[in-house]
Amino acid sequence: MDKLNWKKLSLTESCLIFLSGFFALLLLIKLKVILVPLLSAILLFLVFRPLDLKFQKVSFLNRTFASSLSLISSYSFIYLIFVCVAYVGSKISKILEQNENSLTRLTYKLDFSFLNFNFGVRDIDPNIIVNSVKQLSWGAMELGSFLLLVHVFLFFLFFDKNKNQKWEKCKLYYSDVGTYVGVKLLLASVTAAILGVVFSYFELKLTASLVILIFLLDLLPNIGALLAVLIPLPIAYFQYGTGVEFFSLLGALIAVQVVIGNFVEPKLVGKKLGLDPILVVISMVIWGLVWGAAGVFLAIPITLVLKKVLKQHALVAKKKN
Repeated sequence: MDKLNWKKLSLTESCLIFLSGFFALLLLIKLKVILVPLLSAILLFLVFRPLDLKFQKVSFLNRTFASSLSLISSYSFIYLIFVCVAYVGSKISKILEQNENSLTRLTYKLDFSFLNFNFGVRDIDPNIIVNSVKQLSWGAMELGSFLLLVHVFLFFLFFDKNKNQKWEKCKLYYSDVGTYVGVKLLLASVTAAILGVVFSYFELKLTASLVILIFLLDLLPNIGALLAVLIPLPIAYFQYGTGVEFFSLLGALIAVQVVIGNFVEPKLVGKKLGLDPILVVISMVIWGLVWGAAGVFLAIPITLVLKKVLKQHALVAKKKN
């Protein structure tokens, strides 16, 4: 197979390639409602596949019961994430309510007089409120449909009679995804544990809740680390004010996330998966533009699979030559 020589392509061929890429991009955007839940379900399936294989090897469990246990485990993981987020959110809300006076004093400290405008509740356009409610309703519907589709796809993935044969054939392409997920889980656990010790040392309120939330946030590439630094700050401010403890805690948060995110993780990911950090950033930007936050989360697994496919295709082409 001859390599594609871009310099020798005619104008028509170049236009056809450009149009093909453009329509493929449009197709990805239009099929987001189906593809994002499908890929999320596949990722969860791959995470729980080792557990599913262990259940299948248990002598007193039949195949259907083993698949049911694996499915229940994956569903429980989804619900656990939402319960943890809801629990942490409720605790943070309580802290904000208890420190309402501090929050009011903070707003008085911020001087916005230079903006020179007068604004009251009566000045709010009712259409803004209506549109905001519509957007929240639409977001809730999207989340509901996403979760429903993920559950449906997981059901079919786990109860497929030929799943072992099918996924064994594809093992070459998805093996790196399992490695990546394992690395992320390990680093998220280490980060949460270190920050848990830091929070305990500073006797920060809601330490347990924050540790759970930081673990979940650190599973997200890049943006998760930023959120993990920002979310504890309001609690630290209400507890310490803007004293030495507040800035010491802020410094510790930044130091831990920078060291693990910028030094430890790139070395582990690069060593085990051979992914260039620049490629990671580019893939996150591209998939983020295509599928939003879900695209950022799925960017690296998709890139790993595409890399394997292209590498295998290159090897096959080389053998033919």
